[in-house]
Amino acid sequence: PPLPKVNWWNGEPDITGKLIIVDFWATWCAPCRAAIPHMNSIANQFRNDVVCMGISDESPSNFDRGLRDTNLKKSDFDYPVGIDPSGSMKKGFGITGIPHVAVISNDGIVRWQGHPNDLSADVVRQLAEANKEIARIATQADASRWKRSLENEADGGSQRRR
Repeated sequence: PPLPKVNWWNGEPDITGKLIIVDFWATWCAPCRAAIPHMNSIANQFRNDVVCMGISDESPSNFDRGLRDTNLKKSDFDYPVGIDPSGSMKKGFGITGIPHVAVISNDGIVRWQGHPNDLSADVVRQLAEANKEIARIATQADASRWKRSLENEADGGSQRRR
């Protein structure tokens, strides 16, 4: 599913050209909170090629209350965290339990799903390398398509009439 309208709590992510790791979590979920250091590690280790983000489907008031009750602060997260009160993305993935992570490549395909602690640095490294290749191929295809379009324009579109 496309990234829904998310209210970003600590800064909006720049997903351009990066492998996307979405951590579905909630402030009330102890296993979710326990996975934050692991997600921070991934976010920091792969910062150039990967964007991690945490998305909660809590209401803004429950999210704020949960942060207070668990003493979570912006400085506890090395990745963007937002709330999607409608839960549209979580529903789109069919997620029924959290914590849950989905890894999405540039072509919009989910490449890995599971518990955040099962997402190893080795798996992220492999997916990030594959994602670079996906981006390279897509860029070449776009450039080639653009070049053909310009060539057709230059010859008056005669290739289209053949």
